[in-house]
Amino acid sequence: MGTESDEAKQERRKHKRFSMKDSVFAMLDSHPFGHAAAVLDVSKGGAGLEYCSTGGCDCDWKRLDVISSDENFSLRKLPIEIISKQLVADKQGNPPEEGIKRCGVKFHNLTYTQKALLDIFIKQNATAEK
Repeated sequence: MGTESDEAKQERRKHKRFSMKDSVFAMLDSHPFGHAAAVLDVSKGGAGLEYCSTGGCDCDWKRLDVISSDENFSLRKLPIEIISKQLVADKQGNPPEEGIKRCGVKFHNLTYTQKALLDIFIKQNATAEK
């Protein structure tokens, strides 16, 4: 995937992104038991996730549960579309073949209730505007 300046990405986004507390994570529907991911940031339009990848992880998720262990609050079965994915380089700057990956997801056709709960979730779990 090509690189894009932060300014160009920001102009393309419709919603402000907010960094999340470390206690916020997601469960993705990649297989019957789900796949855990750290939630890096969230907006009204989508989220940035970081997860461990192995050969069996195909990253074709369609739904996402977002959970805050601090607030005992969750958003269940949010419909998503993967819009970007990339390997995270190791400390020496070398991308591993398998390991930590990041992906950007776009929320797709949220219900009125899901939108309202997402607003509350962001207010309760945001640490800073990105």
